[in-house]
Amino acid sequence: MRGIIFTIILLSAIMVPKTAESETLLVSFGNHNAEPYAFVENKRLVGGIIREIMDELGEKFGTEIRYMNIPRKRIAPYLLSGSVHVNLISNPCWMENPEQYQWSVPLFEESDIFVMSAKRAFPITAFDDL
Repeated sequence: MRGIIFTIILLSAIMVPKTAESETLLVSFGNHNAEPYAFVENKRLVGGIIREIMDELGEKFGTEIRYMNIPRKRIAPYLLSGSVHVNLISNPCWMENPEQYQWSVPLFEESDIFVMSAKRAFPITAFDDL
């Protein structure tokens, strides 16, 4: 498999500019989001791709962003109940009934590849070669 396409869930609420009285946008992150996606200190999101994307969107739409540490298995019920509004770095194939959510276009593609010294290299054309 050459890579996994990661997508961002953006509910329709974020697509419309917010007013000053708008509610805070609740964004999930968790232990399943490794660096560089999430830099976590004391269970708080302090940096990373998730924070950079959402801080930028929050600033653009004038919306306060609050980050919530949610375990992966609880993301779906939190989204469906409105306890969290946005989940980044996700994929429709990871969600049960993905049609229940509004998905954005893919923001980027990640490829999992091996890098090794040319002095120790050997041909890798299939997974079994590893």
